[in-house]
Amino acid sequence: MPAMNHQDAHELIATLRYAVNESFEKNQKLSNFNPEAHNLCIAHCTFNNAPPLNLFSFSAMSSFSKTALNKLVHEWGVEFVPDVATNIRTFACGGMGQFHTEPRLINYIHGRPGFIGHLTDVTLVSEIDCCGTCVPHSINAFKQTFTDVQVHIIELGMKPSLGIGPQYGYAHLY
Repeated sequence: MPAMNHQDAHELIATLRYAVNESFEKNQKLSNFNPEAHNLCIAHCTFNNAPPLNLFSFSAMSSFSKTALNKLVHEWGVEFVPDVATNIRTFACGGMGQFHTEPRLINYIHGRPGFIGHLTDVTLVSEIDCCGTCVPHSINAFKQTFTDVQVHIIELGMKPSLGIGPQYGYAHLY
């Protein structure tokens, strides 16, 4: 059972989506950019020595202006994790897949001092279902490397190319 349940996951990512859209809309850097067409992902991390921590990732970080990012931090308390430097990126997909939200979060978690060794559970909540590259090369590789960490995925079935938003009543869990 994941440390973050489906209801909490749905509420948190829906709030995050609202914050992103609201912040972006008022501080748009690119006039034709649609933030709804890009993935949001949360890593809910539980530890044996600290309170749970939520980490956030967005698939098109460069589209945000500094003003929009500051608004997210100061008005919503949301700060996205940065890309991990290539030379220390352990769970990479290669190509553009390495910039997907899930590998970014997995590599950030792996690279943070004090996380590994105290991390007991990670629940990844993703609006767009994880791709066939991210699962084996990032998520499953992390699971195989850190067998004492429970890793759960809640996918919300978003398909931007078909105009289908996140399905908060639907969740594919594995």
